[in-house]
Amino acid sequence: MSMMNIVLILLFAACVVALMVTSLNRLLLVPLALLPALATFLLYPHFRPNWEATPTQKEHLKQLDNLFVRSFCISATAGFVISLAIETLLTAGLVSVLFSADAVKEARAAFAARFSGKQSSAPVGVHLSLSVATVVFLFLTSYLASALVEETTKACFVRCSCCGRPASRGSRPGKLSAVACGQPDHLLTPRATALLLWSAAVGFATAENLVYTTEDSGSLEKGLATVLARTAIALPMQLVGSMLLAANLARRDFTRSAEMKQSWPMAMLGPVLFHGTFDLLVLSLPMILGRLGMTEVWLTVVNFVVSLTVVVVGAVFAFTNFQSSLEFVRAAGAAEGERLIAKANQYDPEAEEEA
Repeated sequence: MSMMNIVLILLFAACVVALMVTSLNRLLLVPLALLPALATFLLYPHFRPNWEATPTQKEHLKQLDNLFVRSFCISATAGFVISLAIETLLTAGLVSVLFSADAVKEARAAFAARFSGKQSSAPVGVHLSLSVATVVFLFLTSYLASALVEETTKACFVRCSCCGRPASRGSRPGKLSAVACGQPDHLLTPRATALLLWSAAVGFATAENLVYTTEDSGSLEKGLATVLARTAIALPMQLVGSMLLAANLARRDFTRSAEMKQSWPMAMLGPVLFHGTFDLLVLSLPMILGRLGMTEVWLTVVNFVVSLTVVVVGAVFAFTNFQSSLEFVRAAGAAEGERLIAKANQYDPEAEEEA
C-alpha cells in the first residue's frame, strides 16, 4: 500500500471520528476543515525536487515522499496531542499563579455566557480587566505556552521523529531499534526541509481545524466563519512560521564551522517571535477594543485585517529570508553541497538493509 493511500485512509478515518462526535449542524463543516490537507497532497508533486536521474536519486525521492506523509501524520496526531497537553498545563499554571480564584470564576462565567449565545451582542472582552497580571498572562501565553511549544514540537517531529528499522551491524538479526530517523543527512537540502516543515504545519493546522469544527458552540454560520477564518489566517500563519524555520535550518545545515553554526535556540527565535506576536494580537485586540465599546462586527473586521496584515508581512519576510538562505547555500556552502552529493551517491539503502 502506497503512502498516499495511507494518507487518504487516515483522512477518511478523521472524517468518521469527527462525524461521530460532532452535532448535525456541524456536519457540512468537516470536509471544509480537511480541505487544506487535501490541497497539500495534491500540490506536493509540483513542488518536490526532480530527482529522477539515477536510481539513488529515485530512492531519495521515495524517502522524501514517505517523510512528507509521515511528517503530516505525526504532526496531526502525536504532535498536536503533545503540544495541546503542554499548552494546557502551562496555561493552567499561569492562571493559578497570576489570577485569584474569584477572577477565574468570573472569566469562566463570562466566556461561557458568550459562547453559549446568551450575550452575543455584548462587545468582546468587556468582562476582562486589563491588569498587570492580564498583560503578563497574555505575553507568556502567546510566546511561551503557544508559540514556543508548537514551533518546537513541529521542528522536533521533522528532525527527530522515531520509528523502527533493522538494527545496526552487530545486533541480532531482525531486531528493531528506535532510532532518530526524521530527516537523514542525504535529504538535508533547503527544499526538502521546507517541504517537510510545510507538511508538519498543515498537519497541525488540520488537527486544529477538526477540533474547532467539531465543537458544539454557536450556530452553523459561526462555525463556518471559524473554519474559513482559520483557513485564511491561522493556516498561513503556521506556514510562515515553518518557512522562517526552514530558512534558519538551511543556513545551519550548510555551515561547517562549529563556531559559526547557528544554535537551535537561535534558529527557533524567528518562528517563535512571529507566532507569538500573531497570537498576542489575536488575544489582546478583543480585550482592548471591546472595552472601548467597539461592536462585535467591527471588532471582527479589525481583528481579521490586523491578523492578515501580520501574516502578509511575515510571509514577505520569510520568503526574502529563505531566498537569502538559498544564496548562502550556493555561495558559502558549495563545498558542503559537494560533500553531501558525494555522500548521497554513496548511499545504498539495499546495502544498509543487508547490514
